[in-house]
This record gives sequence, structure tokens and C-alpha cells, in this order.
Amino acid sequence: MQTIKIDLPEDIKSDIAGIKQTLNDLKKNFQPTEQKVYLTRDEVSKMFGVDIGTVHNWRKKGIIKAHQIGGRVFYIKKEIEDSLVPLKR
Repeated sequence: MQTIKIDLPEDIKSDIAGIKQTLNDLKKNFQPTEQKVYLTRDEVSKMFGVDIGTVHNWRKKGIIKAHQIGGRVFYIKKEIEDSLVPLKR
């Protein structure tokens, strides 16, 4: 195997070093996104120990957000968890 050496101008070497540093910073700070977990109405009702009718009422009141594909209704687990609000004392 033959090695070829190329002398680059200092400004290009500096740019390459800056790009390497930026990539290293991105690697350190990159957080992969969580995969969305979809729940059915039945799963949400079991999660909170309530009737499916209650889940339907929460959706109609805008308390929780539903998503639909075809005739199926799903809830994103993270959105359900985010809809919980702390009680004020």
C-alpha cells in the first residue's frame, strides 16, 4: 500500500481542525430521540385505573391528545405522561 502525503494550506488545516472539534462536540451532546410508544384506549384506561369512557371524556375535553390511523385511536405515552399536572397546595 502506498501513502500519499499532501501539504495543505494552514487555513484549510485550521478549518479541518474546527470541523473535527465541532463533530466531537456534537457527539458528546447528541441525545438520541426516544422511540414513541403508542397506547390504545384500553391501555390508557388500565394505566390510570379508570373506565374507557373516562379516557374518551378526557380526550373530548382536551385533557389528553389522541391520534388516529384508519379507525384506530392511539395515544402517545409521553404526551399522556406530560398531561399530568402537579396539584397545587
